[in-house]
Amino acid sequence: MAVSVIAAQLTATEECLGIEESLGGLDGWQVRDGGNWLMTREESRIVAYRVSPVPSQLFSERWEWNSPEPGGYASPAGSGLIFSGRGEITRLADDGTVRWVFRHDAWPEGGLGKGACTLTPSGEHVIATVCGAVGEDGSYEGDLCVALDSSSGELVARSVLPAFSALYEFQQSLSGSDHVFLSAGQGQDEFHSMLVTLRSGELSVLPAGAIDEPFTGNSLGGAFLKMARDGASLTRYQMEGPGTCRSAAVAWTESTLSSPDLRLVGRPGFVDEATVLAPVAEDWWPEESRHLLLNSRTLRLEAMVEYPFAVSPDPIALGDGTWLTVSNDQVYRWRAAK
Repeated sequence: MAVSVIAAQLTATEECLGIEESLGGLDGWQVRDGGNWLMTREESRIVAYRVSPVPSQLFSERWEWNSPEPGGYASPAGSGLIFSGRGEITRLADDGTVRWVFRHDAWPEGGLGKGACTLTPSGEHVIATVCGAVGEDGSYEGDLCVALDSSSGELVARSVLPAFSALYEFQQSLSGSDHVFLSAGQGQDEFHSMLVTLRSGELSVLPAGAIDEPFTGNSLGGAFLKMARDGASLTRYQMEGPGTCRSAAVAWTESTLSSPDLRLVGRPGFVDEATVLAPVAEDWWPEESRHLLLNSRTLRLEAMVEYPFAVSPDPIALGDGTWLTVSNDQVYRWRAAK
């Protein structure tokens, strides 16, 4: 099948120290407060960049703080920061002042488990994943999802998660919603994708779609994407009600995308409400990939992107008609040429 080629037009570029390494972590790119954020580490400092809503610019905000501890998961919270460490959730103000600390059982040193955190879309609460308690008999209750008052850090609600000692990641919807997306990776064990909602003090954690099908990219207009762990398929889901969703379309590399020798890689996402950007390659961690444009409703192949120079294999779709690629410390913003 002949595939149309669409030229990518560069709209902005800017240096962002450490971004290539940061995007290999779980908190390097995040959707928060209706926008896209890039997070980097500069020695003991955490730096947050909000991507500008203006396509001809890269960043509209830049904030930085001293990291409460090495590593961890850092999430922007307005002009402040929420940080998930081994045994504490910390909220920092814009000037670095510690507003509160919530202490929990520490994740085992050297283990896989690592927590994550985010503000709720309303900003009234913090949702975080923490290590559960170990009983006197050595039994483990399971990893926990907790809801904290965003002003005081007081515990509001908790729920036991289906994963154990997992690597966690949160995302929000670009379009606004009352839920957040929670991913739980357990190495070679099952991968869980969940929708987390807090209503009237009750914390709801419900499965979203199939197991072993992680969330990928952004969420827009009540739709979100999930990609099979082997890269063989991409599924569009549509929200139907509080905590419920349905499968709306599936793309298979072998048939729909006419790429039987390739797999989906990186983080396919919505360029806008009409188009999905999906990279494909032969290997799971490729040095280069082909960037395909799919119809967002049907996930059928519409075109392949052609760039004026070599770009990174893992683009980030922004939902506003543009997307990012990264090379070393340089960030590039693109759109389809008209």
